[in-house]
Amino acid sequence: MENTLLWIGESYDNNNDPQSAQSLDSVQVHAVNSMLVLHHNAMLRKFSASLDDRSEISDQQATIGHTVVSYSDGSRLNITGANLKNLHPSGP
Repeated sequence: MENTLLWIGESYDNNNDPQSAQSLDSVQVHAVNSMLVLHHNAMLRKFSASLDDRSEISDQQATIGHTVVSYSDGSRLNITGANLKNLHPSGP
């Protein structure tokens, strides 16, 4: 994806509704000048992302199993503590 804002798991203020959870087996993204927002109701078994130096991930307490992120010097990663333990970074 290029020049994109991608939201995964947005519930449009149905945050307390258990039916609002969005379960995905695997998500793989290659981001160029883009932002990925992982909302708290997203449940991802596998998440893989490749970020250029103008891309960012913002984790808002999503539930993520295995995570692989490759990044460059200018990439931004905002990963919550619960998901840091599952992160396998691959950077410069």
